[in-house]
Amino acid sequence: MRKGKNMSHFTRIKTVVRELNPLEKALREVLGWETVRNGFIRGYSGNTQRAALVAVNPRRSYDIGYVKADGAETYELVTDFYGLKNEDLPCKQAELADRITQQYALNILREEGERLGFDFSQVVTNEEGAMTVSLSRW
Repeated sequence: MRKGKNMSHFTRIKTVVRELNPLEKALREVLGWETVRNGFIRGYSGNTQRAALVAVNPRRSYDIGYVKADGAETYELVTDFYGLKNEDLPCKQAELADRITQQYALNILREEGERLGFDFSQVVTNEEGAMTVSLSRW
């Protein structure tokens, strides 16, 4: 992390994310932002944090990234929620990690289902955001 006079506002959120390809796809699907591998997350007052995957915010200098967790096989979501505004996002900040993780899980399910010969028939999302996925195989 680049140090400056100002304090960093980066927040780390533990996740179950283990694979970057379905995560990268999920970030593009949920946020609609470009992604960069092995980049820097931008935050408050020019502070940055190196990350394995960064979703680059096109509206302001506050990005969302994923950093390998210390001593773990998972990645942590890292962002500066102080400058990341709700109008930049498709959901409230409090729902962001869950929304990305849900799309990530759907992408993993789709990849694994296709590998096993299944087709996605239908994905239905209810009012609470829960998904029901129908797979078929002939």
